[in-house]
Amino acid sequence: MKILTKMEKNENVLYYDTIAKDYDKSRFANSYGDFIHRQEITFFDTFIGKEELENHLDLGCGTGRFLDYANHGIDPSDKMLAVAKEKHPEKELQVASGTATRYENERFEKIYSFHVMMHLDKEVIQGIIKESHRILKTGGQLIFDFPSQKRRKLIHYKAANWHGATSLDLADMEKLAGNLFTIMYSQGFLFLPIHKFPVSTRKWFYGIDQLLCRSFLKSYSSYIAVILEKK
Repeated sequence: MKILTKMEKNENVLYYDTIAKDYDKSRFANSYGDFIHRQEITFFDTFIGKEELENHLDLGCGTGRFLDYANHGIDPSDKMLAVAKEKHPEKELQVASGTATRYENERFEKIYSFHVMMHLDKEVIQGIIKESHRILKTGGQLIFDFPSQKRRKLIHYKAANWHGATSLDLADMEKLAGNLFTIMYSQGFLFLPIHKFPVSTRKWFYGIDQLLCRSFLKSYSSYIAVILEKK
């Protein structure tokens, strides 16, 4: 596993190197994190599944929260990958950028990338889409999430720095997909402001939130997930 030198790492990677050991606990070992995790796992079970894992790639796998759905994972942070390797020693993990993987053409049937694009500018996202197109089989799927631009405009949210700074809408996605992919499906995650609800009540709103995230209002969820199919 090739490890990048400190000089080769950008601000994003250095940040995740620093928090790698405590990432899972700090982000998901609480009722808010668990709420999001449950929604995402339901999505993964429905649209990705745990069959043919050899043909699935987790792009930006981090500490391996979703590696039950793929046999291959890449991430630019060797510290995050080290945690993932402890949890999933049987997986094939590589330190790599999503814009320049070392996989052969048409290697995978599904590539998924969650909690990644939000930290990248559109040029880098476009690079990941192009690289994914190269290593996906015809008809293969690229699946990822991003913060909803409509939601952020509605609540007047402004990112303080690069962390989670990039928001998109489906019109943006059509432009980024260009003539490489077709948008096949989209849904939201976290429609309700659950972080403002009393901890003891959050679980009772899970079903309602799921319905809203799949309704005509889904574009106003906190996050949007899209399934793109390679042309």
